[in-house]
Amino acid sequence: MDEREQIVHQLTEIDTKLSRLKAEQESLLIARKKLLQLDDQLLANNFNQYAPVEDKIELFLSYFKGRPDIYPFRWESKNGRSGYSPAC
Repeated sequence: MDEREQIVHQLTEIDTKLSRLKAEQESLLIARKKLLQLDDQLLANNFNQYAPVEDKIELFLSYFKGRPDIYPFRWESKNGRSGYSPAC
């Protein structure tokens, strides 16, 4: 094999490996997305009005993962009720 054939062979091997890695990455991203959805669902299913404050905050923040443009806005009504709503 001359030098050019070796280079072409190495490039082919690299391209093949990159294709396999891309397919593996896509598979892992799909699995990750499913696990995140399952985690959010489990968190929401175990939530009730008697849940600890830390769990409520975690649930609220989980709704906005990956959204840096949305943050919680605290409000208070005239009759004394208060809470948080999403704001942009």
